[in-house]
This record gives sequence, C-alpha cells and structure tokens, in this order.
Amino acid sequence: MKDIGQFKPILVIDDEPVIRQMVGLILEEEGYEMVPAEDGVKGLELFKEVKPQIVITDIRMPGLDGTEVLARIKKMNPETEVIVITGHGEINLAIKALQMDASDFIQKPFGFEALSVAVWRAHEKIKVRETLAQTQVQLMHAEKLASLGQLAAGVAHEVNNPIGFVSSNLGTLKKYVEKINRVFELSDSILKGADSSVYKEYQRIKREHKADFILSDIVSIVDESTEGVERVRLIVQDLKEFSHIDIKKLTLYNINDGVNSTLNIISSEIKNRCKVEKYLGDIPSILCYPQQINQVLMNLLLNSAQAIANEGVITIHTYSEDEGIGLKISDSGVGIPQEIIDKIFDPFFTTKDIGEGSGLGLHIVYNIVNTHGGRIDVKSKAGEGTTFTLFFPKKPPNVEDS
Repeated sequence: MKDIGQFKPILVIDDEPVIRQMVGLILEEEGYEMVPAEDGVKGLELFKEVKPQIVITDIRMPGLDGTEVLARIKKMNPETEVIVITGHGEINLAIKALQMDASDFIQKPFGFEALSVAVWRAHEKIKVRETLAQTQVQLMHAEKLASLGQLAAGVAHEVNNPIGFVSSNLGTLKKYVEKINRVFELSDSILKGADSSVYKEYQRIKREHKADFILSDIVSIVDESTEGVERVRLIVQDLKEFSHIDIKKLTLYNINDGVNSTLNIISSEIKNRCKVEKYLGDIPSILCYPQQINQVLMNLLLNSAQAIANEGVITIHTYSEDEGIGLKISDSGVGIPQEIIDKIFDPFFTTKDIGEGSGLGLHIVYNIVNTHGGRIDVKSKAGEGTTFTLFFPKKPPNVEDS
C-alpha cells in the first residue's frame, strides 16, 4: 500500500457495473476509497458533493460522454486529476482527452498495474502541487518578514534621532525652568525687604498672570513629556529588538528579551482584555535566528489573545532544561476541540472565518521550532483554554561548537 495520507475518495464514472467493481477492488487494494457513478450526469452530481482530487471516467458512455465530463470537471476545478478509460484502438480519443488536460489514460482491457500506476502518478502530481504551493506561501511569508524587519529597523533608526533631540531639549528646558524658579524665589526674598507697595504690586502681577501655577505646571508638563519620550524610546528599542533583520545569521539570543519586546509590540491587541502573567526564569541565551523566535512568540501570543472572547489570562513561563530552554504559553480561552487538535499545525488549516486567517500561523511556528531542532506540544480542553509547550536546544542541529 502506498502512502496516501489524508487522501479524498476517488470518483469512478463508468456505465459498466463490472468495470466499476473491478476498479473498486484495485483501489481498495491500494488503500483508496471509491465513490461509484453509473453515468456522467450522476458523476458530475457526486463531483460537486464529494469534491474528489482524482476522477476516473470512461470515455464512451450513454448521455454525457467522458470528454464532456472531463471538460465540465476541469471547468469546475482545473486542478482535479482526471484519468480516462478508453477502448482498444481508441488512441485518438485518448489523445483528445490529454489535450483537454486529462492526467492520464488507460486502455481496456486493463489490469491491476496499469490502473495502479495511473492513480499513483495522479496522486504524486497532487502532492507536488501542494508542496509547491506551501513552499511558495512560506517563501512569500519569509520575504514579507524580511521586508518588515528592514522597514522596522529603518523606522526605528529614523525615529531615534528626533527622539534624541526632544529628550535633550526637554532636559534643557527643565534646567531653565529650575533657574527661573530660583530667580522668582530670589525676587521674593529681595522685594520683601523693599517698599511694601512695590512688593504688593509684584505679588499682584504674579497672581494676575498665575506665575506660580504656570511655573509649577511647566515642571509637571516637562516631567510628563520626558516620561512619554522615554516610552517612545522603549517602543522603538523593542521594535528594533523584534525586527532582527539578520534572519540568515545564527545569533546568541535570550528568549526572555523576545517575550518582553513581543508583548510591547502587540500590546494594543491584548490590553484591556487579557491579563498577562509572566514567570521568566533565569535562562541562558541560545544560538538561534532571533527574528524567527520572535515570530513564534508573536503567533502564539496572538493566538492566545484571539482565543479569549472577553476577558482572560495569558500566562508565560520560561525555564532552563537540560541542553536547552523551555517555554510555556497558556491561555484561559475557548480551547481546541479534541477532534481537530491533531490538525492545528497543518498548512492552511483554520477554524476562523474566511478572510480572517491564512491557516499558516501555527504551521509556521511548527516549522521554525523544527528548524531549530526543538519540539512543540499542545494540550487543550474545550472551554478551559490551551497550553503550548516548547523546547529549544542551546544550538540548532548540525551546528559545530566554536
């Protein structure tokens, strides 16, 4: 039996019961399930219902013949692999079917090997096409990450300069305000001993223009602005930390830094809804691709946030293990039903509505963890939340000690 994985049933369309029965026996022997149809009309109905990846159809049938069935199937789904069955000496019909993009043809009378090889070739074409599609999406995602990393690093660099000017000017302004305050204090002290009418007029002018309040408020405004600039500086620092455009370079990196910077980057997605509890252990730095590690953290943390409908808790643990470090991310969200938990790392698998998710987030996580020689496990219960447990070795496999 060949490795057919999660392959859909094969639709067999033939008006001869004995042919359908023989094809069914061969397919069963090869590990496939068959859906039979006695004519072209019934076959097209079943095609819409079952959505098979492979169809086997006779060319000569009453009503809709095989070439018409082939044409209609290709119009509905051009990627369907259609194998046509022709009679002896009907090579012209077989050529016509191939020109109409049939996958293959077999001639009556055919045996086990001819049908088995034709189905195997069709199956391999489907697997190659799916692999190419996955690779293309992942390459596009990698390009997007690299571009975003370069953009983030560029933005961070551009923002850092004006932040430096503003921070420096606020520091200078605060010193000036302190000196002005000192001048007012000395003026008060001097004018108290002068003519009382002058001192009273001086106090009146100060009250009229709210000088004491303004000076006091300026100090508060400068302090608040300084705090705001510091927050912007930290965000820019986290943006640079998160972007790590050196994705092709293995670097020593502490995942605790990644946790903190990623949380700051996605804070708008989780604030006011999710309480984040961090238990970051004293862990060693590991040799890794930092941008990829941060992508893992972002995907898992956003997944946790999106699993929480109203309010909930996200818990993050990091800890040392033999030969590496452990990471555990838990949430109190809706959980994952047991019947689909084995599929969540599959490419393009998603439970979200159309347009809300690509189905690649956890698949990318799985691939990154695997690239680093790590492992990822998931435990979940519907209605009670989910926990992802990851392990990263101190260095990826096949990396020599320096």
